[in-house]
Amino acid sequence: MKDVSLKDARLARDAARLRVKGDRSTAGVDIVQERRKARDEMKAVEAKVVLPTFEECAEAYIRANWSSWSEKHRDQWPSSLKRYAYGRVTVHGFRSTFATWAEECTDYPDGVREAALAHKYKSETTAAYQRGQKLEKRRALMKDWAVFLTGANVTQFEDRRTG
Repeated sequence: MKDVSLKDARLARDAARLRVKGDRSTAGVDIVQERRKARDEMKAVEAKVVLPTFEECAEAYIRANWSSWSEKHRDQWPSSLKRYAYGRVTVHGFRSTFATWAEECTDYPDGVREAALAHKYKSETTAAYQRGQKLEKRRALMKDWAVFLTGANVTQFEDRRTG
């Protein structure tokens, strides 16, 4: 938190009061309504973000690696994914994988993990006091998740079959 002089704090307070009450030339502002509107606008923007499906990600992976694969792998990847993964991979599976990783491998507070999963608090009392979006903490968590998914911990399996 940055230091603010008493004079600057009083000026900020007076400006906020004037903004809320208004004066002879301007009407006051309902700051609660203003915050709701800003939150609703943010939700509308977030709702427009379209995440790629598993199939789209898999297809991008195939395109990126196609040239380095043997003919056999070029045939197997798309057909195996079509037969065993597309239409069967659920969001819930990804969410549970993330939740398990976040719980067991990180020190992020439960509230940040739950917010990242867009879960609501079970307790209405807790929900009443926890109104923030935790965006910066969620952003850090998602960066760590991305590093985990793409990092050195990912095991590359060797194909030991002959053929």
